[in-house]
Amino acid sequence: MRILLKEPGKPVEIKETSERYISDAGRLYIPNGDIRHFILYGSVCFLFDDEACFKDLERNFILFNPRLIIPVQEIRGTVVGCKLKPINPFEEIWDYEVDELSDEDIENVSEIFSIEDEEKLEEYIKKIMKEMNK
Repeated sequence: MRILLKEPGKPVEIKETSERYISDAGRLYIPNGDIRHFILYGSVCFLFDDEACFKDLERNFILFNPRLIIPVQEIRGTVVGCKLKPINPFEEIWDYEVDELSDEDIENVSEIFSIEDEEKLEEYIKKIMKEMNK
């Protein structure tokens, strides 16, 4: 299944994984991290090292999300973008399963991952606001 890899200072890469669970897919690229996931939209998320700031890892991109208490966040370290398979709320799960990213998902996540500085963030916010006001 297709996932995205974004390392600091490098362009987004499309990778293939045969891993079933998101923590296993993340561990391939974030081997020594405390892996967490953050939902970007729908069932598309990114995996990151929760201790990246404490480890003083390099800035990767800037995240704008109005749902957050602090809507602009600096994301550090290597990040993996993936999609979660739908879950049955009546079944116990151990971990979320990886699902195939669509071409549209890849385009959207790549755009989010490309926000490296405040100038790109401003452009991105203007684009979102314009789309919301249609």
